[in-house]
Amino acid sequence: MRIRTYFLCTALAAVFFEAPLPTASCQVVGYATVPIAAGYNFVANPFDTGDNTLTAVVSPSYPALGTAVYLWNVTNQQYAAPSVYSANGWSTNFNVPPGTGFVISSVSSWSLTFYGNVPVGTSTTFYAGTNKFSLLASHIAISEGLAGTNMTFPGLEGENVFVYNITNRNFSDACTFYAGYGWFDPNGTFGVSGPVINIAQSFFAQNLGASTNWVQTYHDSGLMSQFGLQAGIRSIHAAAGMVVLSILNPGGTTYSIQFSADRSSWTTLAANQTGATWTGPIPSKPQGFYRVTNP
Repeated sequence: MRIRTYFLCTALAAVFFEAPLPTASCQVVGYATVPIAAGYNFVANPFDTGDNTLTAVVSPSYPALGTAVYLWNVTNQQYAAPSVYSANGWSTNFNVPPGTGFVISSVSSWSLTFYGNVPVGTSTTFYAGTNKFSLLASHIAISEGLAGTNMTFPGLEGENVFVYNITNRNFSDACTFYAGYGWFDPNGTFGVSGPVINIAQSFFAQNLGASTNWVQTYHDSGLMSQFGLQAGIRSIHAAAGMVVLSILNPGGTTYSIQFSADRSSWTTLAANQTGATWTGPIPSKPQGFYRVTNP
């Protein structure tokens, strides 16, 4: 309970817009809509827009005036001075790339939609040791337990994880890792795989040992093997209730557009495409992914 109080005392309609995505890995793009409640919200940007500042990541969702964003200073073990949103924009245009946890303090409820390129390859996040607290987030846009095959959070003896509950407006009791057993939750809410971290969610972790790295790797191997880098999605935005994909296809290759809510099961939305853009209705699902493949 003392830990949860420490964190709180120390702290204090989906819209897209178009921006170029990194062309080196522009095969899969996605979106994720997160409800922002009045009060504190522990979030993370799960996608790469190419410009991962607050202006590019948060502003397109029209945050409430007076919204504040806090970053955690792991060295000083406290929040840095916040960036506050006004009619003139953000007081400090923080950089919030994938894997960076941050806190949104809002005066009212609204919806935040993250969008952009799904990072592929290997990503590394520094995880401070010597009993320090770190505000962490997954580089991969996935909902999974900490011990999951994609989450691959380091299992370190005695480490503690705290997840913020927006309903109770408080942190969970410490979920602790024990070698040879897994994660132990004193309340029995989570199993040995640990707390489930949702897409676009951040959490606090306390590493009792030496500093280490959290390494995650994601490859859409099926897509890359069949299509390589011949064509890709350059950008994603929404207008008049429609999703618009800008396609990078300099060779005029024939391709198909596919959609997935979980990156496991894909549905072909349009086949035999060659154009530089594709337009379709905005899905009703809170998150989803698009990719191009051979027909």
